[in-house]
Amino acid sequence: MLSVKEAKAVLFGQIGQMPAVSMKVADAQGYILAEDVYSALDLPSFDHSAMDGFAVCVENFQEAEQLIDMPLIGEIRAGGKPVECIEKNTAIGIFTGAPVPKNANCIVIQEKAERKGKRLIFHSSELKPHANIRKRGAQIKAGEKAMSAGMLLNPAAIGWLSALGITSIRVVARPLVSVLATGNELKKPGIPLGAGQIYESNTFALKAALNRDNFRTAAVKSVPDQPKKTYDTIKKMLWSSDVVIISGGISVGKYDLVKDTLFSLGVEQVFYKVAQKPGKPLFAGKYLHSTSPKWVFALPGNPAAALVCFYEYVLPVLKKLSGFSDISLRSAMLPLADEFVVKGDRELFLRAYATNDVVKILEGQESNMMHSFAASNAIVFLPVSTTPLEKGTLVETHFLP
Repeated sequence: MLSVKEAKAVLFGQIGQMPAVSMKVADAQGYILAEDVYSALDLPSFDHSAMDGFAVCVENFQEAEQLIDMPLIGEIRAGGKPVECIEKNTAIGIFTGAPVPKNANCIVIQEKAERKGKRLIFHSSELKPHANIRKRGAQIKAGEKAMSAGMLLNPAAIGWLSALGITSIRVVARPLVSVLATGNELKKPGIPLGAGQIYESNTFALKAALNRDNFRTAAVKSVPDQPKKTYDTIKKMLWSSDVVIISGGISVGKYDLVKDTLFSLGVEQVFYKVAQKPGKPLFAGKYLHSTSPKWVFALPGNPAAALVCFYEYVLPVLKKLSGFSDISLRSAMLPLADEFVVKGDRELFLRAYATNDVVKILEGQESNMMHSFAASNAIVFLPVSTTPLEKGTLVETHFLP
């Protein structure tokens, strides 16, 4: 049986990235840029004012403090008609973003000047060469690289590309995901329960986790433990999506049909079972009978175990397929808030609540218990140990998205 480190290494080492696709810049938030982007223009594309104030043209910048009184002519608005030049020792009103006359060499901000009719009065100390003038090409010049391949398109990047007049770009495609829950006992919330039945929650949790990181779902379904329905549903999902996530039916019971069904469909095993708790009966596989590899994960049916396996294994795969370089949960070494006794012979993923100073392992760590997961913001990873961990011991803490 593989260790956690071994399982992640063998899995992540086989994952490439999705092909590049064209996308409108306005729709590309959260995607990874697939190629370098170059600017077709200077930005700013003309000298413009950084402040509301007065553009002046002076012959000499006075060092001695004195009161300046000069003629004031008109104004220039943002988006309005430019004024080519102004006379020497003359001022013109100007607004933020408005084009600066070619020979203007300073903007005096309006709070530092006094308008008296058609005259402008201010102290010479406000005259500083090129003050408050944003020069053409100060941000970027035509032909220069604006963004590099591999960068995340966050809201600022969307704004930056739009400011350059770019409307479409090439990004790494995101995988389309299908989610399936298996089990005769499962009922959708809202339907009265019969004897021995429970409400199905895994597809809801997994779909919410996928939505949280903007991954699209092709299908979200549940099926009873019936061979034909299980086979037909998984087969359809393999052809309609890039990643298939299945919960339940992956252990060794009589009605655990998933592993044999996957093999009959041609799915190749990457690994099965990891020496971890929760989530020992975790299956990862690949389906190569299509134009591009498809990835399959069969997670335990217990809800907390399924969600742990999603965050620790499936989400990093989805991110790597999407072009991300940093794929695992953000982690840090934090001191334990309380003593903790490690039990068993498997590595542990423990639901926890982390602050800036400490991390507290929560009560209710059984693989079926979701109330502790609902209250957690982190997962503590502990290696196998027979020594109690004292309060203050530094532990590996993975922060949930």
